[in-house]
Formats: sequence, structure tokens, C-alpha cells
Amino acid sequence: MVECRGRLAHARRGTHRAAQWAGPPPQPTITCKSRETNVHGPDVKADFAACYCARPGDLSLDGAPGSKDPFGSLTWEKACMGLRVFSSVVPPLDVNAYVVSDEATGDAVVIDPGDFSHAIERHIASNRLKVHCILLTHGHFDHTTGVAHAVRATGAPVVCHALTAPMLADPILNGAEFFDTNYEPVTADRTVEGGETLRAGALEIAVLHTPGHTRGDTCYRIGGELFSGDVLFNGGIGRTDLPGGDHQTLLRSIRERLFTLPGTTRVHPGHGQPTTIDRERRTNPFLNE
Repeated sequence: MVECRGRLAHARRGTHRAAQWAGPPPQPTITCKSRETNVHGPDVKADFAACYCARPGDLSLDGAPGSKDPFGSLTWEKACMGLRVFSSVVPPLDVNAYVVSDEATGDAVVIDPGDFSHAIERHIASNRLKVHCILLTHGHFDHTTGVAHAVRATGAPVVCHALTAPMLADPILNGAEFFDTNYEPVTADRTVEGGETLRAGALEIAVLHTPGHTRGDTCYRIGGELFSGDVLFNGGIGRTDLPGGDHQTLLRSIRERLFTLPGTTRVHPGHGQPTTIDRERRTNPFLNE
């Protein structure tokens, strides 16, 4: 058991674009432009922005619409079995940023802060949450643009897979170089390999290494909640035509690491609507070919 505590190194914000380069459409409300991608060619910026995301107002949880906060962010909140999951759809590419907290103690983690919106800061402050760590599912800039800001706001250490850590300081590796974003490099305080169990106060976090979208993809399971980053979506999977991606590796990761979880496990993806393991096993077209 490894505890999330203590920050060893300190590492804001980007420009919002209604684009997604995480993967194929995670739900029917996503429209994707199909094209061959050469990530080192002159069209790299257009290739990264090849998939366009539905507007935040289209998002819902279990059929219930989310709500807009005063700053325009879509947010939702759900409590189950002593856990509270708060999400805000944040720039720069409509990422689902999460705050997971223990209802009894207020112990919390932030997962993929994206641009670390006002809604997230307000949720943490108004509920007096103690953020023990900032967990990253992978290193792409849309999930990590606000990590430095999140560190300053919470004082929490940054945790990611060892293969993700180099991406946090390199705007070419993480894609920020190809977008108009003020990316601030950050250093990982602790790296994981997969198979560990982290403790963040009262929260126990199972670490699952699920490469395929990138080499360092990591999913985190907290109780019956799975945070899948850009590995598994509602009706979709992550794209594999960016550096470090591999289609067969991604399928194997999902089938061997995620589809072996209980079917009732709720899946909270990096983009789009929540789903369950059982639903994706039965209906995900990319995994039922």
C-alpha cells in the first residue's frame, strides 16, 4: 500500500477549442472526421484536431442532464457507497475532470484536471476537501494543461505512470506544441507501474496499466468507480494513431484489465458520458468485431 502524500517538485491554462483528439466517437452525439494521420507531417495540427466533440450541454449522467455553473462549465455530481464523484467538462478539449471524495472524511483526489476549472476549485473549497494527490491517466495536454495550477491550488503531489512522466515536461510529446495553449511543464512527484494500491486518506485506489492510446495509459479504480481516461469510452475506445498508440495493445488492455472487472463497475471516461463495464462488454462496437 502506497500513500499519496508530500509534494517533491512544483511545476495554466490553455485556449478552449471544441475539438477532441482522444479517440473515436464515444457516443452518438460525437462526430468524427476520418482521415489518415501522419503525426510528424505538416498537417499534424489538423490531425490532432480531427475529431470534434459535442457541446458540453449534450452530456448527461444516467440520462439526467448535467448543470451549467456560472462560468459555463458543465458539472455533475453523484454519490454512491460513501464516495462522491464530481465532474466538470473543462478546456482545452472538453475533458472530463474529476474530483473523487470520501463523504465521511473529505479525503479526495483529483483525476485529470484538464484546465482545472473554477467549478473544480469551488467544489474543493466549498466542501472543505483534502486533496491527497492529482492522478493522471496519461500525458496528453488536454488532460494535463492545468496540472501546475492544480498543484498550486491544492499543494497535492502529481502521480502518473513512469512512461507518462516525460510527457508532462515536453509540449511536443504531449501535443501542446500544436495548439494555442499556454502549457506549463510539470514534474511527476511519484510514478507508478500498474498493480499498486494507493491510499489517499480513506480512499483506496487500484492502479491499472492499460497501454494502447499511449504507452503510459493508466486507469484508476476506486470502489465501484473506474476512471478510464482515453482508453475506454461510452461506445468507443481511444484513438491509436498518435505517438505511443497501438490498436491491438489497446484492445488487449481493455479485454484483459478492464473487462475482467465486475460488470456493475461504473466507467468514467476522459470524454463523453459515463457507462458501465457490462454495457461496454455487450455493446461496444470496437470490442465486438
